[in-house]
Amino acid sequence: MVQVFSMTRILTIIAILFATPAWAEETKSVKTAKLSKNIHATYECIFLHAEAFERNEENSKMVGAAMERAMKQGHQFFEALKSNEIKREDLRAHVPMYWFGVFSRMPTDFQLGQIFESSFDKSKELGDYFSWKQNAQRIYQEKNCDLILSR
Repeated sequence: MVQVFSMTRILTIIAILFATPAWAEETKSVKTAKLSKNIHATYECIFLHAEAFERNEENSKMVGAAMERAMKQGHQFFEALKSNEIKREDLRAHVPMYWFGVFSRMPTDFQLGQIFESSFDKSKELGDYFSWKQNAQRIYQEKNCDLILSR
């Protein structure tokens, strides 16, 4: 019984070693496609933060750092997209649907600006003007924006 277990373990290890390159390739594609969700969440939280809280130096630094991260991730995403490093099925599974309308041959910063603007439009769906700040604060907390913006 011990020998069978050892042989099974050895065969499992060999199978994992041979399968690793395919998993690593898929993982990179999925990981890169998921950058879009990070960018979307960051943009959305920036707008929610702007609506929910007073502006001060500390908040401005946090939001500025989050924006820089989102822009850097956006450049990584679009570079990978241009060089076909993201599989089509990973794009469909992980990229927000409204992004597909902004994929173009325009410069990356322009595309990210369009995505930023679309995130702004989505954040405006908070309700009427009088409940807007309260809704922004509630949604900000529900989406864990403190964590997203302070990464």
